[in-house]
Amino acid sequence: MNFHARLGALLCFVLLWTSGASIGAAPVPPSEKHFVCPPCAQDCDTKVYAEPGVCPACHMALVEATTPLRQKAKVEEVAHGYVCSPCDAPCDTKVYDHPGQCPTCGMPLVEAGSEAAHPHRKRVAILVFNGVEIIDFTGPYEMFGAAGFEVYTVAGAKGSVTSSMGLTVVPKYTFSDAPQPDVLVIPGGGVGEASVDGPTIQYIKDATAHTQNTMSVCNGSFILAHTGMLDGLQATTTRGNLPRLASQFPSIKVIGNQRYTDNGKIITTGGLSAGIDGALHVIEKLLGTEAARKVAMLEEYSWQPGTKLPASMSAQNPLSRKDHGVAVIYTCPMKEHPKEFRKPGKCALCGMELEIRKG
Repeated sequence: MNFHARLGALLCFVLLWTSGASIGAAPVPPSEKHFVCPPCAQDCDTKVYAEPGVCPACHMALVEATTPLRQKAKVEEVAHGYVCSPCDAPCDTKVYDHPGQCPTCGMPLVEAGSEAAHPHRKRVAILVFNGVEIIDFTGPYEMFGAAGFEVYTVAGAKGSVTSSMGLTVVPKYTFSDAPQPDVLVIPGGGVGEASVDGPTIQYIKDATAHTQNTMSVCNGSFILAHTGMLDGLQATTTRGNLPRLASQFPSIKVIGNQRYTDNGKIITTGGLSAGIDGALHVIEKLLGTEAARKVAMLEEYSWQPGTKLPASMSAQNPLSRKDHGVAVIYTCPMKEHPKEFRKPGKCALCGMELEIRKG
């Protein structure tokens, strides 16, 4: 065999190998069934096979295509194999021939076509308003989003709102067009107006009638308290606002030594980063401890299940200050408004709720 003949034979072999066909196998007729790799953004997306099985390149289960040119296959149509538990990452599209853990995200592989592979995505509505504290709503947003929940913001009207530190946020929905959430999050911040806003209070009541959990974060507990739904229940809030919550709402059992309180449906958390613990607790309630641990691990957050406060914070419980003969002093959260007050209320300059400072 001369050089040109050998070169031609080699080219034929390469073409057959890259097309996925076996040496000596007949080409796949356009009228017969053929199988392709589900879209995985790799070179094997272009290969066509005569028999079902597993893609030798990416190990995804081959699925039936309708034409030699192939239509994109949907993972939902795969009846056999194992898929990653939905995590909103590219690995959600991959199919494996054996159980285990997803090599990309670490989530457990479940049978394709099962309810676990295509669960109803829980909806989480996060209330936003002018003066909302950034970490109060973004912390829970991040955790619920990482858990695969459908998370969205909602406000009383269209248009942007401005956070307590000047961040502009455009809510996705208004009270009138927001989907019914499974979880409602009420963050804190400058809550003075939101606490007494009729449409806001009504939305919280209406949504909570059908939620699995409603959770306040930080001094968002004051908004929730104005709905009356905390009456007779345990609640917590920002550490510095515990005495004011207790004095303003005597029917609420204010707890000062817990990261969050869980009354079953109604949950309240302490200040700021405590909203992250509250969100992980809700994820734990709805999806299980292991799922919550995985979310915390993916987010690189040191999460300890349970309501216990760190010892350093428990020792500074403001509810015990009067017992130690220390006067309670209130100041505006805005540092440029240094005036001190002996009673809770609102700052005369900016209208923000006063917070407890050193007495």
